[in-house]
Amino acid sequence: MLGPSLASSLFVTARDPGDVLCTVGSHEDVLLYMGRFIQYYRENAKYLERTHGFVTRLGIEKIRAIVMEDSEGIAERLDREIAAAKDCGLKTYPVRVDDSGQIVLSLEQA
Repeated sequence: MLGPSLASSLFVTARDPGDVLCTVGSHEDVLLYMGRFIQYYRENAKYLERTHGFVTRLGIEKIRAIVMEDSEGIAERLDREIAAAKDCGLKTYPVRVDDSGQIVLSLEQA
């Protein structure tokens, strides 16, 4: 759990250091915005397109507007769809915040 004064950045793409999607102050916001990004990516990426290509093709500003500002009016639906995917038993991986405040996706099996 993040402390009240600790902000963390969500990075997307495989590039170093990656594009900053947003900076958030709570674990709940990490899950919310990452869930929206993942669901939007699932619905709009080309077959076998990696996140780097997806973000490069659409632009981080457009993705940020969709995920953070709900510019297309689809945030509630994205939230419902990602929740439904989690509820039906699709594989999910935990996220954690490292010592530097960056979000880390853990792919290790428990």
